Amino acid sequence: MTVIMQIEGLTKRYGAFHAIEDVSFDVVRGEVVGFVGLNGAGKSTTINLILGFLRATHGTIRIFGDIVTPQTAHWTHQRIGFASGDMSLFDSLTGKQYLAFLGRRYRIKNTDRLDELCQRFDPQLSKRIKDLSRGNKQKIALIGAFMTSPQLVILDEPSSGLDPMMQQAFLDLVREESERGTTIFMSSHYLNEVADVCSRVLLMRKGKLVKDIQSHQLAQAGGKRVTASAAYAIVPPKGAESITHQKTTHGHELSFLYKGPAVNLQKWLASAPPLIEVTIVEHDLEAAFSDLYIIDAQEAAHV
Repeated sequence: MTVIMQIEGLTKRYGAFHAIEDVSFDVVRGEVVGFVGLNGAGKSTTINLILGFLRATHGTIRIFGDIVTPQTAHWTHQRIGFASGDMSLFDSLTGKQYLAFLGRRYRIKNTDRLDELCQRFDPQLSKRIKDLSRGNKQKIALIGAFMTSPQLVILDEPSSGLDPMMQQAFLDLVREESERGTTIFMSSHYLNEVADVCSRVLLMRKGKLVKDIQSHQLAQAGGKRVTASAAYAIVPPKGAESITHQKTTHGHELSFLYKGPAVNLQKWLASAPPLIEVTIVEHDLEAAFSDLYIIDAQEAAHV
């Protein structure tokens, strides 16, 4: 597999404060990698270093095999698309004028791709950018990131400000681009979209990369929320968490979080008293994310 982005020992220090410290990871061609963490974890700093907007204190950034610095970043920018949730655009231009400027900047002669993206996101192109809503500004930023058919797309909170329909349009676009072989590296506060489209998740905590896991592991970390009702009180299975009991008009209801092997849950269901109703749903991804942070903090405390 071709390594598109290689980060080795990346550190950014401001005086005694480490914004990020000794961050290392690779991203290969066609991957969609989610970059997540709480506010202040170092995600945006890392992205700004990768793009050459900041100079690293230590470490090396390679994109397409070339070392990236603020002096050399413009060469890699020719093959990269970028959008952020608070991206500064040329406010005095209309959306149409701004995208035309990007087209000239990247020497795009065929506008089919631009036309397709504009049809997909339906931005208000005739208005000046400063007069647009946040959601419409974000649409234009995303169109600008993908209109050049880049080999690598770097996104920092890309769906911020989009309504649910446009968020879905964005996720569909990411899937299509990945299938074409485009590499996508995206930070996000929306864990559902990370789990939906990303193959890997990198978890940042206090400036350090603490987890590098497959996205399905993030979903599994959340476990399943089981709710069962019966005429008699029900004893939860071994390993159940967040247990609640309550009486209902039909008898008793039990709710719990289960993260153990599925076969054990099946055995418990088979041996339980006759159930009136049972529901099993995926637990909240936010809770899974918090659990990973707690686990990491506990592991760090024992080092």
